[in-house]
Amino acid sequence: MTSPTVPTLPKTYQTIRWTDDADPNFVDTASDLESLEQDVLHILMQVLGSNLDDPNRGVHAEGYLGATNLKIGELPHLLDSQLESDSRISSSQTTLTQTSANPVTFMVQCTVVVAGQVVKLNYKVGPGGVSKA
Repeated sequence: MTSPTVPTLPKTYQTIRWTDDADPNFVDTASDLESLEQDVLHILMQVLGSNLDDPNRGVHAEGYLGATNLKIGELPHLLDSQLESDSRISSSQTTLTQTSANPVTFMVQCTVVVAGQVVKLNYKVGPGGVSKA
């Protein structure tokens, strides 16, 4: 059995790791895949309008934890529309699965197409915040 290959994403630019994913030396991200993972993480964390560099970004996934099922159902569509506005991503399909009822925790699974390659990104959303799964 062969191990899965890591997608080779188009070279864009390295970004500094942000506070939630920074290392002690604040080094740049190690790959374009890591930069993409970090960017999606930030969209999930940020409140819409809170990022001065891009005020049209942010879904604040943690804010959906106490919401009704109808409201929670809006999150995948909202995230997909923001991801598809990213020039690196040609399509996005997000699913949301509740993994725990007490405390309420969700798994956000994003399947994005980048330069013709399918990339799966997974995040956990719970009372402790948003993190890569």
